[in-house]
Amino acid sequence: YKEGRHFADMVGTLTYADQCLTGDDVMELLLPAMYATEAVLDKYDIDEMLLEPFVQYIEDEVGGSIDMLARSYDRKTVLILDYKFGTRFVSVETEQLPFYGLCASVDPKTAYLFEEAERIVFAIVQPARGDEAALAEHPINVLAEFEKNLVDALEHPERSSTGKHCDFCPAAPVCPDKIAKAKSALVLTPKTAEEIAQAVELADELDKWVKQIKQQAYDIALDGGVIPRHKLVAGRASRKWKPQADFKLRQVLGDEAFETKLLGVTKIEKLLGKEALAALDVTELSQNKPSLVSEDAPGEPLVIKESENLIKMFDKNLNKD
Repeated sequence: YKEGRHFADMVGTLTYADQCLTGDDVMELLLPAMYATEAVLDKYDIDEMLLEPFVQYIEDEVGGSIDMLARSYDRKTVLILDYKFGTRFVSVETEQLPFYGLCASVDPKTAYLFEEAERIVFAIVQPARGDEAALAEHPINVLAEFEKNLVDALEHPERSSTGKHCDFCPAAPVCPDKIAKAKSALVLTPKTAEEIAQAVELADELDKWVKQIKQQAYDIALDGGVIPRHKLVAGRASRKWKPQADFKLRQVLGDEAFETKLLGVTKIEKLLGKEALAALDVTELSQNKPSLVSEDAPGEPLVIKESENLIKMFDKNLNKD
C-alpha cells in the first residue's frame, strides 16, 4: 500500500525483522491477507487509511501501533484492522482492538477520523486460520464503555497479573511476577492431575518468557552492550548462488543443474481452484499426532476411552509415591 508495488516485485528485496520475503510467503500468507483486506475495504467503502499509526491514550505511557486505521467515504464508519500471521487463533473480540480504537479517538493526530463516526468496525486478518477477515461491528459509543474499564485498570495496578496477555509485552523480561513464577517452578512437584494441569500452564507461560529473555539479551549484545559470562560469535558462513548462477549453470549443465518437485496442496489448489482439484481425486488426509492445548483453543477434544480411570490410577500412583 505504501509503495504501490506488487508482492511479486518484492520477493528477494523486501526484508522485515532480518527476514527476506520469499515466494512461499507471498503464496501462503500475503496474497490471502491482501485479498481478505481488499474485501473489507470494499465492504465498508473505505476512502482514507493510515498505515501503522502510533496512537496514545496517555502520552509516553499508554498507546500502541495500529496495522491499519481507516475511514469510510461517508465518514460514518471507522475501521481498525489488525494482521495476525501466526497460527494461534485470535478472536476478533480481543480487547486489543477497542484499545487501539480508544487511543486513536483521543490522540490529536487521529481524532479527526472519529468526528462524524457512527460505528466502528474491528477486523482480524489471519490467513493461516481462514481466507476471510473476522469482523465485529459496534456503535461508536463502545469506545466509551471500554474506556471505563481501561481507566479502572490504570487506577488499580495492584490487580495486574501475568498470563497469555503478556506474550508481546516488551517489559516481560524484567516483570517481577514472571520472575517470581520462574522461581516457583524450580520447586514445583506436581502429583495430582490438577497440579499437572497447572504445571503445564505455567510451563507454557515460562517457555515464552524464556524466549523473551534470550531475545532481550541478544538485542543488548547486538547493540554493543555487555552480557556477563556471554559473548556474541559470528554466524556460520555458507555458500549461496549469485544472481547470475541460474543462467551460467544452465549453459554448462543444462537441466541437470535443476530439480523439480510437486508443489504443496495449498499452492496447487490456488492454481487450479478447489473444485478442479477435488475432481482429480489426488489428495488424502494425513492425520498428525494429537496436541495437548488449553481448553479455550479451537478444535473439538478427542475422546480417549477409559480416560477417567487412567487419571484416577495416575493420581493414586503419584500420591502413593
